[in-house]
Amino acid sequence: MTIRFTETAGRIIISKPGYEASSALPDSLKIFDSNWGATGMLAFRGAAQKILGQQLVIPFPFPLHYVPAAEGARGSVTNSSLIIDADVPTRIINWRVWAISQ
Repeated sequence: MTIRFTETAGRIIISKPGYEASSALPDSLKIFDSNWGATGMLAFRGAAQKILGQQLVIPFPFPLHYVPAAEGARGSVTNSSLIIDADVPTRIINWRVWAISQ
């Protein structure tokens, strides 16, 4: 049986089913980490390839009735998409959209 919850001084981590909760666990295998900049329920998340010089628009599966808090790279967010600036270097962008307003 895996331990999915860990609490240490100043930090709480909850893992996805089947993964041991620890500070070494990659973010992609966590449901919650109190060290994350935004907390709350995840609305959407994913990864996308960003190419330098091209704006990256990541549409949400459905529009929200508010502009959510989001993280991943420099850019902006609307109620229906995450927009990564063109000058962000080429790399894989791991992004999260939280079910809370900015």
